[in-house]
Amino acid sequence: MTPTPLVLDAAELLARLENDRELLSELVAIFKQQLPGQISSLRKNIDNREMPAIAVAGHTFKGMLSNLGAPRAAAAAARLEEFGKESAIDKVGPAFIELQNEISLLMPELESYAAQVST
Repeated sequence: MTPTPLVLDAAELLARLENDRELLSELVAIFKQQLPGQISSLRKNIDNREMPAIAVAGHTFKGMLSNLGAPRAAAAAARLEEFGKESAIDKVGPAFIELQNEISLLMPELESYAAQVST
């Protein structure tokens, strides 16, 4: 049986940042600041059925979330990217909800971890 990926892979995150705890705090702050606008923009693209823009947004989220050590949220973003590329509008809505849910699970863990390592 394959283990369920972590919401936050803290070891992977810190390794990616070469143990730079200050950079971790900065990245979390930037992500928190930009997240509402990016979610809003993505929602608008979905409402307008702008499939290429949905694919690009999914790709962007996938990269950000991978860099933040969030494998489950990155996988949800990858699905959104793929559905955008395929113009699978019927799958985009559920994928967007899944992405939002994964980010909702991630944020408290990410903020807690960033606070823990910066002290």
